[in-house]
Amino acid sequence: PIPHGTDVQKLIFSPNGQFCVATGGWDRKIDVLRTDTGMLHRSVPIRLLTDAAFSPDGERLAYASLAWYSRFLKTDSFQRQGNKMYHDGRIYAVAFSPDSRLLATRGLDKTIRLWEVPLGRHYGQSLWHLGRQFRPTVTFSPNGQFMASSARDTTQLWRGYQRISTKLTPYPNGGQLGGLSPDGKTGALVSGNRVQLWDTATVRPLGKALVHDSDVANVVFSPDSRLLATTSRDQKKVGRVWEIATGKPLQTIIQSDYDVDTI
Repeated sequence: PIPHGTDVQKLIFSPNGQFCVATGGWDRKIDVLRTDTGMLHRSVPIRLLTDAAFSPDGERLAYASLAWYSRFLKTDSFQRQGNKMYHDGRIYAVAFSPDSRLLATRGLDKTIRLWEVPLGRHYGQSLWHLGRQFRPTVTFSPNGQFMASSARDTTQLWRGYQRISTKLTPYPNGGQLGGLSPDGKTGALVSGNRVQLWDTATVRPLGKALVHDSDVANVVFSPDSRLLATTSRDQKKVGRVWEIATGKPLQTIIQSDYDVDTI
């Protein structure tokens, strides 16, 4: 194993599977690992990292930090590229559009901002997401038809982001956006120890909530959009796999002596 300076908060793989990026945040760096050897490829110094994402075309890595800006890194050299992309507050989430042409950033200033790739120029107007700002998130649907953002108590859908004449669709039950299925048809909303699946076309719940014994930490859809994996801080520290069509748990996938925060 390769030691990281602080607790590892996130692991992401490049689209071609060549690299794995480990982020910690407080150790002020991104560790880039080669998947073929498991060896450290490069460490990139970054001040107080909060999030990172590869572009779908694999050409760039975007990161966010508590320093109120985001940057691009070219994956052929992991050198910085383009402008610093600023918010009026800390930035907690970054997401690329499916065509890799735009980056969305989400900050504590209650805005979502779009940026042109790779120059980092501001695209259109800032989109406002009001509400209590706790672990704000942003993501694009896989088909690029809408963008979703989340604060502590609301999740909102933004349609037509490329035209910037967006239509706001609030999700009434509140909660954090856990993720969107690869086929773009299903969303997962996390609220405490519950995960509520919902139809992205109608913005209505699908069945009953999936329940853990303690707060849910992370959710991930399977590539075929048929299964959902969840982790929580249950007493047994478990991760579970659920069948989306029925909402039934299929199996426990993780039993750990430590908190399971990510999968």
